[in-house]
Amino acid sequence: MRKHPECGVIITGDFNQLRDNFMKTHYRFVQVVNVVTRGQAILDKIWTNMEEVYTPPVTISELGSSDHNMVLLKPKAKNSVDTGCVTRLIVRCMGPKEKATFNMVLSAIKWEPLFRLDSCADQYSYYQTVICNLMEICFPTKIVTRHMADKPWVTDWFRDLVRKRQRAHMSGDLNQAKILRNKVNRVASKLKYNFYQTQIAAMQESGSHDWWKHLKTIMGLKTNGKSCMQGLANKTTDGDCGLLANTINDFFVSVSDHLLRLNKSHKVFDVNEELPDQYVISVCTTFKALENVKDNKATGPDNIPAWVLRNYANVLAPPLTAIFNNSLREGVLPMEWKMANLIPLPKSSPHVSIENDIRPISLTPINSCQGV
Repeated sequence: MRKHPECGVIITGDFNQLRDNFMKTHYRFVQVVNVVTRGQAILDKIWTNMEEVYTPPVTISELGSSDHNMVLLKPKAKNSVDTGCVTRLIVRCMGPKEKATFNMVLSAIKWEPLFRLDSCADQYSYYQTVICNLMEICFPTKIVTRHMADKPWVTDWFRDLVRKRQRAHMSGDLNQAKILRNKVNRVASKLKYNFYQTQIAAMQESGSHDWWKHLKTIMGLKTNGKSCMQGLANKTTDGDCGLLANTINDFFVSVSDHLLRLNKSHKVFDVNEELPDQYVISVCTTFKALENVKDNKATGPDNIPAWVLRNYANVLAPPLTAIFNNSLREGVLPMEWKMANLIPLPKSSPHVSIENDIRPISLTPINSCQGV
């Protein structure tokens, strides 16, 4: 059980004098026989850790000269077993070969056309187009399958390795199948060890709320697949989640709808004037800001990942510096940097009111705050 905690176990027999409480307390087994098997007592028991895949046991007549009833345990119908949910996702191919190509092409880009543009908006549009087009070319998308029953340490590379092992076995190449089987076992052990070591280290540095989150991940506890907003939709919009989304959007807009808009004609500096030295952002400052970007930071509406900004800070610092300084000179911000992916999160549970129990969490483009 320690070596293979995910395996299914069934223990049956005559438990007339055997003390079996340790099975429940130490191994979390469940005793599924709830009908008498001899006289008025339950002596013939079945302990298992996968009771959900079997129907309740029934007793039938004795066998031969035995005075114990036989216990019949049947598996449920195949279509009634919860096998999890299979989803298909669109992901980018970001292997070492693709990243090497991206690095080579990005390093060869000449940014002189961007420097010659006068408008901050035009500069950012040029920058955004170059980066996004380059990512579409170097990192093509593909459709992958994800199974909800997959272990948390399973990676795409491990899935491909398992598929190769299966193909070798089905084709009759037993020698190759044996080699791949051993490799799969070694990789699985390494992935599991690294995953759980990382989770345990994270638990030691986290607070009580995150501690339970990491603990549930380690134990493989499933979360409720229902939307946390479904209850609020049932109370406010008769279960219509689409109408609830529009209602939440209208409420968030109304919070700042009464504020006066800025006067666009007011400029801090004249367009033709040079910026004072204390307001000029240097390439070195931008480079240091990009180097400090966290790799795991979520991508904003601009679709430029954080690892691109961090890993290629030396290439992207000059064009971004030009955009930042031009933005200060014009007194405007590119429209794309004002956009955000807004996610409504409940402040309390249960949440019954949009006005009092929902707060907005905004995910903005990473570039919009790097010039600060």
